[in-house]
Amino acid sequence: MRPRIIAAILCLIVATVTFAHRTSPEQAAQKTTGTKTDPPTPSSATELSPDQKASVTEIISEARENGAMVAKRLQSNAKKFDEVVLADTIDPVLEKRCIDGITAAIYDSTQFRLQAATQVVHQLTAEQRRYLRAEMAKTDSEKSILEAVPKVFHLKLEDKD
Repeated sequence: MRPRIIAAILCLIVATVTFAHRTSPEQAAQKTTGTKTDPPTPSSATELSPDQKASVTEIISEARENGAMVAKRLQSNAKKFDEVVLADTIDPVLEKRCIDGITAAIYDSTQFRLQAATQVVHQLTAEQRRYLRAEMAKTDSEKSILEAVPKVFHLKLEDKD
């Protein structure tokens, strides 16, 4: 049971930290090729309005900040859990407290991501949602809304390091 919990924790930590520190497709293309990628031809399905861009960028940036915060909390709780379960004497109360902290961090991470994804999708028109769904169905596409939207709609998100 404990190895499964630890494996699940590590997977969530990696996913949350990766999401929080991810560079946009434009930044990645600039780093590898030294040039910017060409924007798509304007279309109501492939382009976001300036208001949509601002709103979606703000939602995703906030989600990344929340993800980074939760990742730190999860990492701290996981470290404390390791210390408690590997101690010379077993303390069930402290062990439960650590498990509850890890569970709460995982729950918060999931809630932040679901809320942000829902908010982002609500900013899109029906035509844009269909376009996003079609792009996400491609085998080489991002499978998460929060990762796919910046790539599909060519949003430039800044890293806050």
